[in-house]
Amino acid sequence: MLEQGGISQTDDWYCRKESGDPCKWPSIFRDYFCEDGYKFKKSWTVVGDLYDHLIEKKIAKKCGLKDLQPGDLIQYNEKTFFGWKDNWHHTAIVVEANPTNPKLVYHSDNKCNSDHNYVMKTGFDEFRGLCII
Repeated sequence: MLEQGGISQTDDWYCRKESGDPCKWPSIFRDYFCEDGYKFKKSWTVVGDLYDHLIEKKIAKKCGLKDLQPGDLIQYNEKTFFGWKDNWHHTAIVVEANPTNPKLVYHSDNKCNSDHNYVMKTGFDEFRGLCII
C-alpha cells in the first residue's frame, strides 16, 4: 500500500522475490526475514521498525488524529500484550479523514472502512499517528 502511494523500496525498506535460499543463516545474524522465497527487511513488516524507518528517513512525522489524511498511518500499542511493555504491533491506513474518528483499512482482521474508535475498543492502550510528508 505504501509503495502504491509513492514510497519507493530502498535497501532499508523492501520485500522482494529472491532466488536460492535467502535465509540460510540463522535469524539472529540477519536484519531481515524470509518467507516463501521472499526476503524482506524488518522495517517492511515490524511495526516499530517501520515507524523508525519512516521517521528517520523523513518520510513521515508523528501527528495527531486531527491532522491525519487519507494515506497516512495510525499505529496501535497494547502495553500488556503477553506481558511485554510497549508492544506496537498494528498499523492501519487512513482512508477517510475525521478529527476524532478516522476511517481505516488494515489487514490483520481484513477490515475495510473500519474506524479508529473500533480499533481502540479491541484492546489497544494507545496510538500514534504518522502523517506522510
